[in-house]
Amino acid sequence: MRIFSYIKDNESFPKLALTSRQFNVLAREEQTRNKYWQKAEDVQPRIASWRTSPRRHLLKDLNIRLADHSDDLATQNIAALDIFSNLSALTIQNGRITPTVRAALMGLTSLRLMWCLLYIVERAAPPPATPFTVMSVMLHEAEIADRSCLDDLAIRAFRARGLALVPMHLLHGLQSLSISSDRSVARVIPQAHALLPDAYNLVHLNAVGPPSAYNPEPRAAPAALVLPALTTFVGPRCLAGELVRGAGHLAALTVTNDVTAPQAFDVLSALTPHAMRSIEMPLTRWADEVLCEIAHRLTACKHVRLVYHYLGPSDGFLFDAGHHLEPMPVLNTLLLHARPVGAFEKALSYYGYSAGGYIQAKQKWEADGAAGMRAVPLPPSEAQMWEYLAMWTRYNPRLEVISVGVRERLWTRAFRDRVWSLGV
Repeated sequence: MRIFSYIKDNESFPKLALTSRQFNVLAREEQTRNKYWQKAEDVQPRIASWRTSPRRHLLKDLNIRLADHSDDLATQNIAALDIFSNLSALTIQNGRITPTVRAALMGLTSLRLMWCLLYIVERAAPPPATPFTVMSVMLHEAEIADRSCLDDLAIRAFRARGLALVPMHLLHGLQSLSISSDRSVARVIPQAHALLPDAYNLVHLNAVGPPSAYNPEPRAAPAALVLPALTTFVGPRCLAGELVRGAGHLAALTVTNDVTAPQAFDVLSALTPHAMRSIEMPLTRWADEVLCEIAHRLTACKHVRLVYHYLGPSDGFLFDAGHHLEPMPVLNTLLLHARPVGAFEKALSYYGYSAGGYIQAKQKWEADGAAGMRAVPLPPSEAQMWEYLAMWTRYNPRLEVISVGVRERLWTRAFRDRVWSLGV
């Protein structure tokens, strides 16, 4: 059955099924394992046909699209999914989760809710007789309301809109949570505040969305925002500042919105130094002190990536960077990237990554920069990079991946041969 997992296009799948009788049987079984019901009007008749099918125990992954999350029929269709006893992954679009659908969620390990209406019930509610087994939950453009944050009038309003009920016990065994929005990262933060206090076994957390012109800082951090098992976090800085103090085993941190140097210091000071292995952070403008603080505080870190909009590391700082990074003996990857792509990067990609191309790109960059202020300094040349590599590897012998300024210019070397090469 493993061979079918390598087939990505729909045309090759039936062709393979026709190669032999055994492959035909296996292919039909594989097609039964994964189903996508794209039309909302087909969901109910398909459930009815599957109810009498002897093959319904084969279904493992189901993706359904419902017409309207305020329709009672949509809730009935979700509740009817309990006929699939071996269903492990479920994606619901335009649905709502009420207490009547608990049986359909009991055996799941992965749940994805897209454009669903969610309402959190009281945290004091008794746990179900059969515990939930969901390990991964993905929420996209979900609306979440917490009873503790609403008055009776708001609760009645949410009920009138058909806002659904999410049993908090669903989150107790959760290990991976992803919350996303196509509109703004500001929509993600209150959802995280509503869910995280009950997801105390969470290991991986993604809270992502496009940057917003108005990203309100939380007035107060939630009292129970402690995630002792969290090891990976990707999300905005304000949420990271609340989580890192209660996440003593956090190993990988990726901040998704631009931060100033003082804000970066606040996040770094709250991290557990011996646990950190990877950190990625975008800066509004380059600050040498941020990289130095990372080097002196996160000595066990193996991966460092800083992205900057304005200014940039000077030649003098880059030459001495090996000395600054000396406290990080296991550092493997160092990426210092300018963003957005500047005139020099565009010119360099046009003229080519050679010595002659660098000179032409530099002339073009200087000509373009004469008309206005340059946002970032000129990236180092290949000759300069060779000098930097010699200095850096003297203090950090485990370095294997380096990139400065131009993202496409990646210097790599294998651990055994220790020979650097420039890749484009």
